[in-house]
Order: sequence, then C-alpha cells, then structure tokens
Amino acid sequence: RVLRPGGRLALFEPVGSLSYLDPPGTLWGYDLSAEPELLARVRGVFDRAQPPDRDPLYNWTERDLLHWARRAGFAEIQLDLSVQVGQQAPQAWDSFFRTAGNPKLPSLAEAVEHSLTIPEAERFLNLMRPLVESGQGVRRSATLYLSATKAGAYARI
Repeated sequence: RVLRPGGRLALFEPVGSLSYLDPPGTLWGYDLSAEPELLARVRGVFDRAQPPDRDPLYNWTERDLLHWARRAGFAEIQLDLSVQVGQQAPQAWDSFFRTAGNPKLPSLAEAVEHSLTIPEAERFLNLMRPLVESGQGVRRSATLYLSATKAGAYARI
C-alpha cells in the first residue's frame, strides 16, 4: 500500500517450514530413531514454543508469498526458490547444545532439561552428540528471492 504505481519490491526470505520436512525419527536432520519416545518429548518442547501450523516462521510456503504479492497489487513478479540439501558439517557440541535456533525457541539444552529425566537425557545426548560432532546428519535449507513491480503507470521522479 505504501508504494506508488511502478514502485519496486525486493525480498530475501528463508523458508522455515523446510525444517519440518524431516522424516520421522529425526531432529534437525539427525537420525534419533533409536530413542523415539525421548525424541518425541524433546521435539514437543520445540513444537509448543513454535507450533509449525500456526507460527508465522513456518506456516506459509512460496505459493503464499506469491499470492500475497499479487493481492498487494504487484503485477510483475519474479519468485526464485533455492533449496539446498546436503550433509551437515561437523559442529562443536557445546555451541550446538546451548544455542537457540531463534529468539522464540529454547536451546537443545533447555528442551532436554524440561522434557527428560537425567538418565533419559544422558541416553538421548549420548546418541545425538556423536552425530553432531561428526556431521552425520542431513542439512536442509531453502530461500526465496522475490522481486516485483507495483501495478499501474510508472511514477515520474
């Protein structure tokens, strides 16, 4: 609404919903299927903090962004989706364990502390830590690039 006809828009937006495409038994690309009950409880902490079906970081796709741009009055739209899937790089455990993915999420340390007993946490972390430190996981990321021009006659400067 704030752009004049002919005004241009450019967006770069990560697609958070791709992180929820992990197969069952995994967390952030790491295979934790050997402990399905513990995994479900830890994942539940993250899902409650940011419900994937309601949280604005996750509950939209590239088609929604295209629709919103059209609805906002943009006529010429280019949308590029870039998806990368590959092997996780090895990571330092302490940093991985204590860093939150975004300000609304707890760290893995906090999620484990709130959902597992001490013996359960030990089992879970003994499974996950070597996977993280050796890079035995699948990395998924997606980014949208949108450029658009507001419909109508081009404005004179």
